[in-house]
Amino acid sequence: MCCVSLSQKIGLLLCLALCWCANCRAAESVARSYDAPWSNRDFQRAEKAYFERDFANAELFYNKAMPAAQKLGKNDLHLARILDRLADCCLQQEKYIQAEPLYKRALQDKQLVLPADDPKIVDSLFGLAYLYGAHLHEYDKAEHFYRRALSISENHESNSATTIDIVQHMASFYEGYKKYDQADPLYQRCIAFYQKNTQEHPGSLAIAQRNYARMLHDAHRDAKATAVEAAAKKNPDQPHMPPVRQLPEMQPGWQLYLQHKFAEAEASYERDIANVKNRSTDDFRSILRQAATVYEADGKLDKAEKLLKQHLQIDKQMVGNTRASLANSLLAEIYAKQGRFAEAEPLYHASLQETQHLFGPHSQMTASELQAMAKFYTQWRRYDQAELLYKRALSYYQNSMQLRSENARSLIADYAKLLRMQHRSAEADKLDKIRQ
Repeated sequence: MCCVSLSQKIGLLLCLALCWCANCRAAESVARSYDAPWSNRDFQRAEKAYFERDFANAELFYNKAMPAAQKLGKNDLHLARILDRLADCCLQQEKYIQAEPLYKRALQDKQLVLPADDPKIVDSLFGLAYLYGAHLHEYDKAEHFYRRALSISENHESNSATTIDIVQHMASFYEGYKKYDQADPLYQRCIAFYQKNTQEHPGSLAIAQRNYARMLHDAHRDAKATAVEAAAKKNPDQPHMPPVRQLPEMQPGWQLYLQHKFAEAEASYERDIANVKNRSTDDFRSILRQAATVYEADGKLDKAEKLLKQHLQIDKQMVGNTRASLANSLLAEIYAKQGRFAEAEPLYHASLQETQHLFGPHSQMTASELQAMAKFYTQWRRYDQAELLYKRALSYYQNSMQLRSENARSLIADYAKLLRMQHRSAEADKLDKIRQ
């Protein structure tokens, strides 16, 4: 049996302590490199464009700076910072597929050299959460990354502006998926924070209260919503520049639409459309889609159709445009509502082809598009075609082990409804058991 003297034990403990301290200093040095200034000219130009919200030029210069960042070594996080920023730029320019691997690589690079709970990891987690929740519509992934980001941020500083920013986005995320019980306490937490920090965040309290009131109206809690709206009117509402990674700026017309003020919303969008010379092509396309949605909700389908056709004409003129056009599916839905099924069908197919091209045939987005087409064929009473599409979409959830997800449950419910319409109740009952 080997005996170790007291002096040897003390020496070993001292050695371990010194190694631990050295590792801590190394980790701190690596973490500091993420925010540290860097003399690289392309990087500086990219940072300037990024904070001026000129994302196209920021993307260009970040890509130019990347080879130099790669030479700095694995313990320098400037490359991870560039990857995060590039992902942000892609997200802001609606290049969602390009953004995903950039965020993932940034996260991977950080996890190799930083502690698992280092706050520098939050940027990548937050970016992935927002990307999956707001644009790729993968609920489970979005929730996972939001929770991880919030947990790390809370452990670091529970009442920081960064933490509250994550809380706000989580609240909006849950609201968007009609998870009102989860969203409610998050909105209340935001309001409580801004009540205590009104001077540091002017105008934010009123905005948080209005957001909460909107959610309450959506949840049919109108009495409480009215009380929150009254409180919001008592607080100053000063405009402020939002952080780069926030929900896309909401048009005044869209705010009016959310308040069910259709005439005012339509007038606002008419002014925006008339002011086309001062808009980028992407902004103008977004305005056309929003305005069409407002007109459709107001029952003015002819006007909505005209705007979406204008949108599709712009799409055709855009050289190298590879983005899935939302206008196709929106116009298809309008035709379906009018019973113009033959005109709607090719638009649904075009939307599906574009989605498969961008996201692949085995993806959440493609499964959602298949479900939309299946519902369309059900409405058209072409049940055989609808069932084939439901089966294709269902196979995605089965192969990806996501049958318990909200999207899968929605699909199975629609498929079961189709079967019951054909008096196939036994098969429908079997489907229902899958989602229980």
